[in-house]
Amino acid sequence: MTTIQITNKFGETISGLLEKKPELDPTRSKSRLILIAHGALGHKNYLYQRLLAQKLPYSSFRFDYRGNGDSTGSAQYANFIEDTEDVFEVANYFEQEGYEIWAVIGHSRGSASCFKYATTCDKPLAHVVNVSGRYDMNDGSILANLPDNNKKLKEQGYFLWTFKKKGRTLETKVTVEEADKFRQWDNSHVAHMPKQTSVLTCHGLADTVSKFYQVKKK
Repeated sequence: MTTIQITNKFGETISGLLEKKPELDPTRSKSRLILIAHGALGHKNYLYQRLLAQKLPYSSFRFDYRGNGDSTGSAQYANFIEDTEDVFEVANYFEQEGYEIWAVIGHSRGSASCFKYATTCDKPLAHVVNVSGRYDMNDGSILANLPDNNKKLKEQGYFLWTFKKKGRTLETKVTVEEADKFRQWDNSHVAHMPKQTSVLTCHGLADTVSKFYQVKKK
């Protein structure tokens, strides 16, 4: 396992871990690589990601989006565009290192940027895995639309988002602008997924954050 730090066009550092595995097909000219992306305010080793990287028979790179984990920059509530830029930055880095980006695995909000990458990258991916990612970003269950938070947005222009990072409990302001950015993110581009790309969606029936019915278009 190797720690790799990639500098994006804004001078921010994207930190991640490369788990190298022997190529299953030694006749291939390029080794296959799987990118593993976390969800909102997560990090490269949370939930299942470390174990998944260890168990996969392919090389993988799991990374922290900007402002998360060990990466620099600012983490925001609606960083969909920024997350997508980070996926492209990571993919470009490894392609220049001689890898083929073979698959992306995204969890929760990370699935949104992985889907966007998969529908807009130059070469179609072989696989996309969506773990608990939602399609509709503006239904009643999202954080900004919960009654108490929605009331605070209307009355004071923000609500406080509490989260944990490196063992500390932190708070960040979610403004009306950020909430609107989240609500307006459009996932309809998935209809243009290349036919060469297979998509697997994994969603827990008892998930209370992103409910299983939110994975599809209404």
